[in-house]
Amino acid sequence: APDFSRKDPYRNELLKLAEVDKVAYGSGPPMAIDGLSLGTTFRLPHQNELEARDTELKISGTEYFNFYDLKLLSGRPFKENKDVFHEFIINQELLL
Repeated sequence: APDFSRKDPYRNELLKLAEVDKVAYGSGPPMAIDGLSLGTTFRLPHQNELEARDTELKISGTEYFNFYDLKLLSGRPFKENKDVFHEFIINQELLL
């Protein structure tokens, strides 16, 4: 997980600039650019390795959803930046 303690002061300095409205950090935009993406496989505990699905992974700070004006169908955005991953947001395709 990223070290958010170093990024937050940098974000706050950027927000002091008159030309800057929003600042968010993440491993990339919501959609991959030119096929560039960070991926992994995902499976439920009862599934075997052959049932694993390829997934695209985005690491983000708490401002990511507001920055890109993303709306969640269910659940909530992340409440705080953490140095370990305890929460995940998935899209509908992963559920299918």
